[in-house]
Amino acid sequence: MNLKEKLDYLKGTNEFKEWVKNHPSDYLVSVFLMSDHPLEVQFDFYDEKEDKITSFSLEGVKVTKVEGSDILKDNKDPLKKLELREWDLNKSLKFAESLLKDKGEEVYKSIVALQNSENGPIWNITFITKAFKVMNIKLSCDDNKVLSSDLRTIFDFRKK
Repeated sequence: MNLKEKLDYLKGTNEFKEWVKNHPSDYLVSVFLMSDHPLEVQFDFYDEKEDKITSFSLEGVKVTKVEGSDILKDNKDPLKKLELREWDLNKSLKFAESLLKDKGEEVYKSIVALQNSENGPIWNITFITKAFKVMNIKLSCDDNKVLSSDLRTIFDFRKK
């Protein structure tokens, strides 16, 4: 999937053009993909003044917009702008899956976020395994360097 082409398509839609007239300073901060919806991609734009996100989901030619979402973050710092480049998502996913298989696990579902971090652009990949474990892997988009990796059971996430 070529994310730059998808973003260019989105920017050419009437829905996006109308929205951007009222939000000229909002900027791209993340892209989400899920294995359940392989043709859908979500682009998130940040409104720094309001500290809110507007998401555009693109499935084929259908555009869905959700405005004014709260942000899950640990601090008050503005989110970093994401500049899309020609990264190979399939290569990164295969590499991340190999890390999971090395732990004896098999992918059931996956969630991929492309984000900008203090380490630059990263793939934030979360796998849910067939054994109901969760593995989160953060890879550098530029060289697939593993920035962090964590495998836990779903039961580790419940409140105590």
